[in-house]
Amino acid sequence: MGVDWYPCKLEADVDRNLFEVAAELNHRCFLFHQTRPEWYPYINWSAQERDRLQEESKNSAAVDDFLLFKMNSHRVTVIGNCVVFPAEWRIDAFRTIPPWELPQTIEKWKNHFHEVQSGKHRNYLYEWFLYESTLELRNGYLQLIELVNDLENEDAAPKKNEQLAKVCRGIKSLAIPSLLPHPLWPDWESKADQLPRFQTDPRYLNLSSQYETLEEYNAQWNQYVRVRKRMQPLSGFTQFDWVKYEEAMVSIHWPIEFFEWVEPYVSKGFGLYRDC
Repeated sequence: MGVDWYPCKLEADVDRNLFEVAAELNHRCFLFHQTRPEWYPYINWSAQERDRLQEESKNSAAVDDFLLFKMNSHRVTVIGNCVVFPAEWRIDAFRTIPPWELPQTIEKWKNHFHEVQSGKHRNYLYEWFLYESTLELRNGYLQLIELVNDLENEDAAPKKNEQLAKVCRGIKSLAIPSLLPHPLWPDWESKADQLPRFQTDPRYLNLSSQYETLEEYNAQWNQYVRVRKRMQPLSGFTQFDWVKYEEAMVSIHWPIEFFEWVEPYVSKGFGLYRDC
């Protein structure tokens, strides 16, 4: 099941403050169940906060109790998974947006999208690219090392095959990439015209080197193990090339369709209810 927005209006006799409390709690409950590792530093709740949230949610009003709906929906991921927008905005998008907030929210998204299309905010996008790519790369290293450990624990193959044993030793000696700090939008929003100097950035050069090392060991590993122990090369689903990544960001078009879809509802005073 996907996550959708439905155009909505408040019931005539609804207390706006009660609705806002319910909507905020609903959003926090949604984030509580998310498992996306790139979101963790942005949410970062303590155990006490999580316990309090679970207790609050037991007796809270449901957001949809306050609303009237248009049964016409659009995926929230058009904003929530679109990396041209700051991470904080994307996380915040997975919520119910009341009618009095929707016009300025849509205008903010549209302005930012068009700024990116015109060449702005490249430094922020580059920082996100490094952060997310390093996270993917680190997970790839951990996955390959885990495969080696599993094989050695359950199978005598490495002891019988010297080539495989050599590959296993090499993989286990790899230095796992360190995570980079997650980029915070307030640190970058005023630097819209700056361009990244990726050609000389040691973080980018290190990322490229570590990626090539992992793919080399992964190819050797897949050569000697049975199919069920193989790992898909990261190149099959992750782009570690900043130039190609930047080109992909400029060519993203699906927010335009969303802006066209939502405009009539904005002009008629609707909000967006997040359902999932």
